[in-house]
Amino acid sequence: MNIYPDEDRSFVRFTDERIPNHEWLLRLPEYGYSNKIVKGVQWDVVEEGSHLRFSWQPPEGEAEEIGIEYETEITAVADEMEFTVKRTNISSSKWTDREVGSLFCLMSRDAPSFHDIDGVRSYALKDEIFQSVNQLVDSRFAHHRMCVFPVRTSPDAEPDNPCERLMAKISIDAEWVLGIATDIAGWLSCNQQPKTSCIHSNPRWGEVEPGGEATARGKIYLVEDIDILKSRYESDFKA
Repeated sequence: MNIYPDEDRSFVRFTDERIPNHEWLLRLPEYGYSNKIVKGVQWDVVEEGSHLRFSWQPPEGEAEEIGIEYETEITAVADEMEFTVKRTNISSSKWTDREVGSLFCLMSRDAPSFHDIDGVRSYALKDEIFQSVNQLVDSRFAHHRMCVFPVRTSPDAEPDNPCERLMAKISIDAEWVLGIATDIAGWLSCNQQPKTSCIHSNPRWGEVEPGGEATARGKIYLVEDIDILKSRYESDFKA
């Protein structure tokens, strides 16, 4: 993989020489606060194509209202990308599992082999089996084609929290598998439209006191077999 900053936003573009003419977009986060995209990011290119960092603070005079600072680090090695996202509470109030900015979005808009409007090649891992989005929604999509699935946050979680923290897509030719997982994911989501064609592994940040921090760690995988993906995921997040 080769990774690049996306202008001054909290987004990372990446390519892979094994799959020409494809580009993906990882949004960390998709929305940073009040459903707004984080702009004005200060990128540090530690190593061209493989190691990036960014930091972000609210505009002057808006720190209390926005209440969030971000520090993110992304590294790419071979067929994996690893990221950490740290959010600091700079407000005077405690966060209570704050939802704002919790979408970690992996978009395949410019990777046409991974478009999947019917959700038959997009998967969540449920009860040790990859089940397609189409199966999970019984082929019934809302008009916006956005789907949401709760995550099993502990081994003894109730049946209404059925999925692991991993989402995946298989290419049209079935030669490649794309995956995203986050260690503190509380829910998965996806959008089955060509203009987005995205999968999400979304963190739940928990309660954070003023001045406190919460960190999410995640991985992107681009491998040749869905069993390889499952094995990598289990090694990275369940060992």
